[in-house]
Amino acid sequence: MQDRAAAQKLGKEAERRIARARREFREQFNQTVVAHTTGADEGDENARPHVVARVSLGDTVQLKSIGRTGKVVRKLEGDALEVQVGPMKMRVPLMTSPPSSGRPPTIPSTPLAAKHQRPPP
Repeated sequence: MQDRAAAQKLGKEAERRIARARREFREQFNQTVVAHTTGADEGDENARPHVVARVSLGDTVQLKSIGRTGKVVRKLEGDALEVQVGPMKMRVPLMTSPPSSGRPPTIPSTPLAAKHQRPPP
């Protein structure tokens, strides 16, 4: 009997924790969406993760294109960096300005629509 009562108590406590975490996440997500939609986060540097403030030699960076981290080896001409991921070295453009529209890109509904939105090679 005591084991069953303890298990029920632990189960209810876990459900409360999960519900609280969901509620906090939902509130934070909604605040972020509202701030982004209304432009309230315009001057906030933390609200613009796509803008690179500074990168120096030896920094570890996340490469979204391959989903791995690499080390900045050198700065190339223009706005590009040479990043080493294991034995492979890659030329990576340094994005220093926000997207031109200011709004997040629209997600295409079909693969064909996505193909038409891509710039030509």
